[in-house]
Amino acid sequence: MHLAAALERPVVGLFGPTDPARTGPFGADESKARVLRHESSGTDHSRRVGTEAGLLQITVGEVAEAALELLRGGQDKVDA
Repeated sequence: MHLAAALERPVVGLFGPTDPARTGPFGADESKARVLRHESSGTDHSRRVGTEAGLLQITVGEVAEAALELLRGGQDKVDA
């Protein structure tokens, strides 16, 4: 994610308990970056054994839609 942002490449960041405002993607133009985070994710910096539940709520469809939108240059939205 950080390398893509630094190279000004399209990037989709998936976030669970980590706050994207704290961890990036930094320096990425809004037109080239999408941050996906489920509303049920709380900001928590503790270590976990398993995957945080909110992260598991991000769907493949949401990730694909964000990626396709970036690859198309945001010119059109993808129909679900």
